Amino acid sequence: MQCLFVSLLLFVPLFGTCEGQCSLTLPSPFPPGPKGPTHCTQDGVEVALGTSYTNKTTCISCKCHKNGALSCCNLLGTYFLPDDCVVVTEDCKQRAIYKSDGSPCQPTAIMGRK
Repeated sequence: MQCLFVSLLLFVPLFGTCEGQCSLTLPSPFPPGPKGPTHCTQDGVEVALGTSYTNKTTCISCKCHKNGALSCCNLLGTYFLPDDCVVVTEDCKQRAIYKSDGSPCQPTAIMGRK
């Protein structure tokens, strides 16, 4: 039992850190009747129920659920790199490269990426 408790203490903070880049927005209450939500709105963009979209400027991917809830996740991660490396982002895809010659670099850790 103590092993399970210790495992939970170690795992739960890690789970919260990894999921910290996602959000869920619930729809506003609607008046009684058959009419429910028809779309979701994120940053002024209307998204039809049951569809998804990715904002290529902010690299946030959102899905409009059939109940009007909107779930969004940041597609970019946080990289921990050696001193001579940088992260390059193109079309919401990231890669670590060496500053000197642009060849691939191995990150020491990546956090928060889907």
